[in-house]
Amino acid sequence: ERGALKKAGELFGIAFQIIDDLEDGKEGSDHTNKKATSLTLFGPEKAREMAASFLDQALRSLPKAMPALETLFLSYSSTN
Repeated sequence: ERGALKKAGELFGIAFQIIDDLEDGKEGSDHTNKKATSLTLFGPEKAREMAASFLDQALRSLPKAMPALETLFLSYSSTN
């Protein structure tokens, strides 16, 4: 279970970062400082697809014995 949780956490973290990039858009400090983000590298449509894919992978990698974590992931993803 530890390995599955680690994988889920990594995938969720990547999805979170992509969503953060999308939310910051052209108003965030990354844009002001000309940093590469998922938004600048892939554009908004592809970045949204990538975030959804990483969230899906994270959910599928969760141990089945931990349904509360799935609820947490789903509640976060539905708010964004």
